[in-house]
Amino acid sequence: MLGAIFANASPNQTIETIDPEVAYFYHFYQQDISFEQKQYRLLIAEPKVSVKNNAILYVLDGNGHFPLALNSVRIDRTLPIIVGIGYPVDTAYAPEQRVRDYTFSPEEEKIFNRGGGAKDFLKLIRTQIKPIIEARYSIDKNKQFLFGHSLGGLFGLYVLFHQPDLFQHYIIASPSIWWKNAGIIPQRQPWVRSTPQSILITLGEYEEHPEKDPKMTAQRLTKIKRRQQIMPTRYFVDKLIEQNQPVEFYLIPQANHGQAILPALQKALQAVQEYNVIQ
Repeated sequence: MLGAIFANASPNQTIETIDPEVAYFYHFYQQDISFEQKQYRLLIAEPKVSVKNNAILYVLDGNGHFPLALNSVRIDRTLPIIVGIGYPVDTAYAPEQRVRDYTFSPEEEKIFNRGGGAKDFLKLIRTQIKPIIEARYSIDKNKQFLFGHSLGGLFGLYVLFHQPDLFQHYIIASPSIWWKNAGIIPQRQPWVRSTPQSILITLGEYEEHPEKDPKMTAQRLTKIKRRQQIMPTRYFVDKLIEQNQPVEFYLIPQANHGQAILPALQKALQAVQEYNVIQ
C-alpha cells in the first residue's frame, strides 16, 4: 500500500506504504462486502499477539487512512485492532462514494448533489460491518473508536447525534459542519442523547486561520471564510462543552485541511493506545 497525505486541499490519490516495522506485528485481511447493491471493502489489521477485550479503531476513508493509522501505532504499547472502511478501488479516496455515504442530504454544488446516504451507511456499519468484526475478535465494548476526517468527520457527527452508543470514543477531524448550512446540528438539546466516553475534535491551524496559509489562493480563502460563517468549529466545540459533553479540542499547528489528516490520526492512535493501557 503506497504514499498519500493531502498536500493542500486536493487529495493525493496514492496510498501510503505501511511501515514494515509496524506490519511485522500484525496480520492483515481484506474483505469485500455488498450492501443494498453498493460495494465496500474492509481492511483489517489484527495484532499477532492476541489480547482479550482489545481496543478497536474504525477509520473511514479506509483505503487512504488505514495505512496512515497503522503508521501511527506505537509498537511498544498494546496494539489495537484497526479496521478501515473503504471501497473496492485502487485509489486512496473514492470521491463519489464518500459524498454518497458520509452526508445526510445532497448539496447544491454539482460535485455534492449525489449525497444523502448517511442513514444507509450507518445501517451498514451497525448491521453488517460491526457484527462481522465482533464475531471474529475479542473486543472491549468500552474501547470502540471511530475516526473520520472532513466529510468523514461529518458522518462521525451523524453517528454521534443519531446513535451515540454505537461507539464509545469519537475522533472528529476537520468536520464539514458547513454542509447544508450546518444541517447536521440537531434541533433538540442536548445534541447528544447518550454521552460517549470521549469526543476529540481536531482542526488544522490554517483551517481556522486560512489567511496564514502560505499556499492559500484568493478563491479558496473566500470559500473557507464563507463556510466558517455558517458555524466555526470552535463555536461548535464550545456548544458541546456547554452541554457537558466530554470534548477535547486539538489545534494542529501549521496544517491546512489535508495536512491535518496524519496528525489527527496520530492523536487518535495515541488516545486508543493510552486508553488500552489505562483500562
